[in-house]
Amino acid sequence: MADITKDMQNTDNVSVAKGIREATRSGWMWIAPVGTKLPETAVEKLDDAFQGTGFISSDGLVEPAALSLGDPFTDANGDTMATADPTFNKQWTGTFQEYTNTTVIASLFGKDQVTFDPATGEIHVDEKAITLDHHVIVVDEVLSATQDFPQGRRARYIMPNAQIALTDDITHNSTTLLGYGFTVTAYSIPGYPPQRRLIQIAKPTGGSDTGTNGSGTSNTGTSTQKSAK
Repeated sequence: MADITKDMQNTDNVSVAKGIREATRSGWMWIAPVGTKLPETAVEKLDDAFQGTGFISSDGLVEPAALSLGDPFTDANGDTMATADPTFNKQWTGTFQEYTNTTVIASLFGKDQVTFDPATGEIHVDEKAITLDHHVIVVDEVLSATQDFPQGRRARYIMPNAQIALTDDITHNSTTLLGYGFTVTAYSIPGYPPQRRLIQIAKPTGGSDTGTNGSGTSNTGTSTQKSAK
């Protein structure tokens, strides 16, 4: 009998996104030094080098369109003969809401410009023109629940080489939360694209695949991790 389900609408394919809330970690975005081991699945435990960036504002994360159409080539009559190849620029934007999060501060202003003085309990930030640090960045999300994934499916976005820039004004007053509006720009490394998107769509079939346990936290499988060179 012919499979008619492939041409049918499916609400399992419709989803919103939420941040991670686990017993040992919560948030949306994690940062590590370039060269840190990259995860291979959407649910395996991140390397210990990754540090969370805390709360993101209610506007969430925005992933702008990465492809920009190329310019057209026209003939003497003004008719289009061909179009240049599109350009690709992978970015994310959002607002870090934890104003005193040291991971956030160091990533935006440069780790060499940030020092902590334990004698005074103060963090000192030297703000000046710098070359932005490079990082490994992972965005983790929980998608809407389905029958196969009652705790929600996982989506993970891996950027092996990325920079974070402070790109929005900081408003200082008594009615607005302090925050850092940022833009992430991702780049490729040998053998790895600027971003790899991993999304759970079906139950794992076994072997070294991993899944989520009953509490929604991730179980680490036996698959190996690649290093960003």
